[in-house]
Amino acid sequence: MGAQVGDRVVAIRSADSKRVLTFGEGVYQGRVYCEALGYENPCILLDMGMRVWGYQCWWGPVDQMKERFKHHEEFVVEPDAE
Repeated sequence: MGAQVGDRVVAIRSADSKRVLTFGEGVYQGRVYCEALGYENPCILLDMGMRVWGYQCWWGPVDQMKERFKHHEEFVVEPDAE
């Protein structure tokens, strides 16, 4: 994805031709051990204080994702609890 630990990223749940559902913006924490999987996975600490994992979303640097979805209506949704 091109993100480095500490970079600002956007976590996307899903998208179609008109709208994008995001979990919001956050900070890429790197690959962290994920109990649900039993191995390391990309981890994003969202601004809302929750974290999401790479297996739960599509994610990337804020500027790249904003550019890619600039013609979509954005909706921020809360991730499922871990």
